[in-house]
Amino acid sequence: NYFHSRTPPIIHRDVKSDNIMVAKDLRAVVADFGLAKVKIQTYAKTNCGTPGYTAPEVLNDEQYSEKADIYSYGMVLWEITTRQFVFSSMDNPYKLVKEVERGLRPTIPDYCPALLGGLMQKCWVREPKERPNASAIIGAVKHMIDNILPTLRPAPPFTPHRNPPNPPP
Repeated sequence: NYFHSRTPPIIHRDVKSDNIMVAKDLRAVVADFGLAKVKIQTYAKTNCGTPGYTAPEVLNDEQYSEKADIYSYGMVLWEITTRQFVFSSMDNPYKLVKEVERGLRPTIPDYCPALLGGLMQKCWVREPKERPNASAIIGAVKHMIDNILPTLRPAPPFTPHRNPPNPPP
């Protein structure tokens, strides 16, 4: 919300789980602003980001706004919920881009609370104007923490699907 609430807004353009760190006090901190851009027009237009997390309007080289980050955030929510990397079974990034453009989205698991699944799906809608803004997401998450968190059952164990980084020499 902080970046999108600036004047002019800052669009991260590469929101993904690899770029979210956990601070000592357990706060999530967004990192890697190498692709970030200050929005000086109503919309930006530069193809960037990571396939699988990148909003369809960016993949299609259309104009986009901070709502592209909201799409990516929805993918991160799915990863947190499922403890899996988004689209990990698709190893061809070109095919993945085409499938996302055609409407491919992750499947919401049965164990996911309806409100959380609904929030993810709102973040993934094709039309950026229909996606919630960061303030609405914060409100929805606070509501879920207060009303749903006590009823959650544990998610399945984490199973990484990416190759671990190379150890330092």
